[in-house]
Amino acid sequence: MKKALLKVGYTCNNNCVFCHSRPLRRHPDLATREIQRRILQARSQGAEMVVLSGGEPTLRSDLPSLLRFARAHGLRTGLITNGRRFVYPGFAAQLASSGLGFVYLSFHSPSRRTHALSARTDSLPETLAALDQLIRLGVPVTVNAVVTGHNIGKLSALVDLLAARRPDKIKLSVLEPKGAALDDPALCPPLGAAARAINAALSRGRRRYPGQRFGCEGLTPCLLPGFAEFNDDLIADGFILFRESFEDRFFPPDYRNRAQAVVCRGCALTESCPGVFKGYLERPTPPALKPRRPERPRLPCWGRT
Repeated sequence: MKKALLKVGYTCNNNCVFCHSRPLRRHPDLATREIQRRILQARSQGAEMVVLSGGEPTLRSDLPSLLRFARAHGLRTGLITNGRRFVYPGFAAQLASSGLGFVYLSFHSPSRRTHALSARTDSLPETLAALDQLIRLGVPVTVNAVVTGHNIGKLSALVDLLAARRPDKIKLSVLEPKGAALDDPALCPPLGAAARAINAALSRGRRRYPGQRFGCEGLTPCLLPGFAEFNDDLIADGFILFRESFEDRFFPPDYRNRAQAVVCRGCALTESCPGVFKGYLERPTPPALKPRRPERPRLPCWGRT
């Protein structure tokens, strides 16, 4: 399905320590009519689903009407959200009946304390209740956890907690060093450490929970066995359009925030590799990448010397 990601504003009821949008909060949230205009633009440019993001889109009082507007014009709808408002009586059911067809739910840790450290709100009970509510309503949910210095040692427990509830997908994402994440260098683990923790959690999850879908964003083919199966960035997930609230048009998603390292030159995996987030290449210690050299063609016996 071809999707468009539309940022509707940057107001939020969390204050996540790694928030990429924090520097953008000076921009005002979009008016209802302008969002409707952009929904129609997304449709005219080939989108079949529009996914509203922020900030926190569930804080908008016009959200049910925006979902109905998109549905009336032939578009499916989704949300990227922390989910906290879904615990309000009737709220999740109202959005589901308005056409909500997908939720991308941010999640931080199975530990209430660690979750609160990341979100800067004591919101784990609300987030889990939101997940349970959406699953009961039959709304497909991808639960995404950004891997930080707070939760890197808890990924297996995180997978256990989530897989017991059977969301549509559990996703582990490498932290991109930008926005609020730059305030605390310890928040962003070395890429090699993040890769080891993610691979261990994914491998264990696949063994223990057959049928549960998993995804990953931010790793490279050399750091993620099964990259083609697990890679779940915007492009791999079918997004063809992206727009911040302050931008004057939609843009196709790209990998301009990622690059391949010098050590990757000549790697056999280059064509399938989107690179690593550029912030890792700017660190004093380069990321622990594992380039693979192309195999030399084997000569027939009559051509050997």
